[in-house]
Amino acid sequence: PTAAGIFYGVQTLRQLTTWDDGPRLPQVNIQDSPRFPWRGLHLDVSRHFFTAAQVKRLLDTMGMFKLNRFHWHLTDDQGWRLPVEGYPKLTQIGARGVDGAHAYTADEIRDVVAYARARHIEVLPEVDVPGHVAAAVAAYPELGNFDIPHWPGPKSPERTWGVHEHTLNPSKETDKFLDKVYGTVAELFPAEWVHIGGDETQTGEWQRSAHARAEAADLGTDAGHLQRHFNEEVSDILRRQGRTAVAWDETQHIGGLPSDAIVMAWRSSNEARIAASSGKKVIVADQGAY
Repeated sequence: PTAAGIFYGVQTLRQLTTWDDGPRLPQVNIQDSPRFPWRGLHLDVSRHFFTAAQVKRLLDTMGMFKLNRFHWHLTDDQGWRLPVEGYPKLTQIGARGVDGAHAYTADEIRDVVAYARARHIEVLPEVDVPGHVAAAVAAYPELGNFDIPHWPGPKSPERTWGVHEHTLNPSKETDKFLDKVYGTVAELFPAEWVHIGGDETQTGEWQRSAHARAEAADLGTDAGHLQRHFNEEVSDILRRQGRTAVAWDETQHIGGLPSDAIVMAWRSSNEARIAASSGKKVIVADQGAY
């Protein structure tokens, strides 16, 4: 038996045990094996922050129910929770909410990852680009499309839900930022996958930015299709780190992902079918089914 198999067997015993007048187990014969290799749970700590201690309590529950993939959504418009050396404002301004700034330390992240692994859970970190970046751009406006006349850049993380228009600008400064961010992710998270987001990216700022339009022309495209460049850029960074990209299903229609990228289908089960028919691995996270 494997260590994971023994662990899951213990969870089965825990589920079968009744405690009336002391612990009791029924006499049973169990033949069990996982139906799915990826049994995941997603926690968005950007919009609703949970402390490392609270995350570990959730991992305990995941382990009891034999879930083995923890999708940790660390950045979005409403907050940036990942420490990145050289970019301290990300976890100062970018992590600021109505009740102060909340982010994790590198040591807290390592501790959570080790805690998860002890329960046979791999952690999938998500850093969402090139949209859903209002928190990052509020911290470092030079990452945004600041050349737009009268640009209304975010002054703080967003405090409303929905889709916001802010995107990263295509520049050497942004490339340097992405290299450092995903290098940090690779250092802190040993799992082979990294989620790069890619959902709901708005193109309005790129289309209004002379710089973005010029960069798009140099790339042989137009501003409305710049996300393909970001998909390629981040995928290349991850490849150098020995990691595989996971992305939301919008990205499979935009292009720029390597053939080994994994599609996370959240908008419909049909997105999962499209990914599978193209030969890509797919994680079914259909919001209509959960």
